[in-house]
Amino acid sequence: MTRSLHSSWLLAVLLCLQLSACASDQPGDSAPAQDPLRQSKASVVLSALGDSGVTATATFVATVSGVDLSLTMRGCEGLTEKPVRIVAASDCARVTAATPVWDGARGAGIPGALCTTASSGEGLVRYARRHRLPTHWTIGDGSETDVVGRALVLLDPASGEPSACGVINRDSDRTLLDPQLSAASAATRARLAGSCWSELMAGAAAGSCSDPAELSSCAAEHCELGACLAECESFTACMEQSSDACADMFTCPASEACRSCQLTLQGCTFGFCGEHLACPAIPRPGGPCSQMTACCTLQGEGAGRCLEVAGFTGTLGGEASCINGLSDWDVISHMHVPCATQNAFDAAVAHEPVRGTPLALDGAVCLSDADCAAREVCVGKTNSATLKVPGRCLARAAAGKLEDGIVGAACSGDASCGSGRCAQNTPLLTPFPDGHCTGACHADADCGQGGVCLDPAGATEAGVCYRGCASDGDCAREHYRCTPLGDGRRVVTLCYPRNAALPDGIAGQPCTEAAGCSGGATCLEGMPLSFVHQTVPAPGGYCSHACLFDEDCGAGAQCISAGISGGLCMASCSGPEGCRQGYRCVEHLRDADPEQKVCMPIWDESSP
Repeated sequence: MTRSLHSSWLLAVLLCLQLSACASDQPGDSAPAQDPLRQSKASVVLSALGDSGVTATATFVATVSGVDLSLTMRGCEGLTEKPVRIVAASDCARVTAATPVWDGARGAGIPGALCTTASSGEGLVRYARRHRLPTHWTIGDGSETDVVGRALVLLDPASGEPSACGVINRDSDRTLLDPQLSAASAATRARLAGSCWSELMAGAAAGSCSDPAELSSCAAEHCELGACLAECESFTACMEQSSDACADMFTCPASEACRSCQLTLQGCTFGFCGEHLACPAIPRPGGPCSQMTACCTLQGEGAGRCLEVAGFTGTLGGEASCINGLSDWDVISHMHVPCATQNAFDAAVAHEPVRGTPLALDGAVCLSDADCAAREVCVGKTNSATLKVPGRCLARAAAGKLEDGIVGAACSGDASCGSGRCAQNTPLLTPFPDGHCTGACHADADCGQGGVCLDPAGATEAGVCYRGCASDGDCAREHYRCTPLGDGRRVVTLCYPRNAALPDGIAGQPCTEAAGCSGGATCLEGMPLSFVHQTVPAPGGYCSHACLFDEDCGAGAQCISAGISGGLCMASCSGPEGCRQGYRCVEHLRDADPEQKVCMPIWDESSP
């Protein structure tokens, strides 16, 4: 697979994850027999209440197995989930925070809506309520389970007050084209519906992915597969003749209408057919998926969302997709806290790129760790903003118990660390200077006095012990500073390898290797810029050093991702006159904020 292909895929995954809140209840009994090509439909427009500015539109569609809800939200702000409820009211003028949910749990259980980003203003929910559930829905039959005439609301997550409301109305039925009218095989239908994304990322292990007939059947029920097959007749014929259909998905000629319907279809299948797209496997201990998890912990308060992305990536394509994630500039450069993934990537490609161990089929089915017994974790599931895929409950690795005063001490071998071990590298495979006494843990108590357990949510491996701290002064060792890391449940401050902060005004200064830089900075003769996929010359030298946060760079500088090399301190600027000769003032990717710019070398944009 080419760099551009996997880069585009991973960026699409990230955007999809942030855009959508998609889920389905686990498969169960179908509804009474009905025409599968004629589906009852209802719709609703949600108007903003008060000064919320939030609006939405939604449709309900009756399928063979249940009722599908698709909701598009606009005007939202922030990354907090907006609860979605059907309430016991038929008039939005009467809806308040005290209005009860319709028929107890019948109007609850819907995934919350999330904005794409903190400032995008848009979000999407896809959700299927199965007929087998006692809280199932119907459309237009006048029964107590009928959604028509009920009020659908979006709630403010802080106050619980309704932000937007609309009454559900009966709409014209949706008539589907029969996919059987197409000559395309089940494999081609599944690829049109999105299976190529998981096939490409799973590589040689793609044969263990779900049956293409199951995916195409699901896409025919929940999405308009038949219409897309009709629109893409010549495109699917090309794929049928191909020896590598997923690669030729990008080269077979297709009309704009065909491309458009593919995007719509695949967005729908990611929402309603996720279990048929995923290729879950147990991650290899210390492997690339574990290292992606370690990068996520550096994101502090953003660790939870990052761990969702990492889990999604591993579920969809196994270790191959995690290897791509470690090197993909679309992923690494958008991390708010830059991760140095070079060592992890090199180790991953040196190891035979297996996907991991197939999931043990005797584990209990789960959608979260809460579904599993104590000391078990739900593996292979995705219960995220893009799709919901059931996993299996598997036992977590055992933890130990460190003696007091051991954690975080310098070491050269395990004998120096009591019942623990001497780690030379962090879980991301970056160095622990002079060694680091640590141990496996599930709780802070496992780490001895003064220790904290960093235990990422969803990991099969045990957590890692660190010395806790409140300030840099608590980290007595050179090259360690008090750093906030997150595990998806909490943010803890701990002593972690990190350079001392540069003095103000040093980053970006000219230098020569002989003269060097003051304040502990390094003189760079070239700078690895992720967004141009190359190291470019730094005219006159450039004082910088590795960093995690802006505060590591002193006043007048920012910590910006240089791709798999990690963060580099770069001089801030506000316009063309703010940089010395040979440099330009450019926006960077981390914050997507046009006011945040740094001085970077002028590069040849025609270079590959």
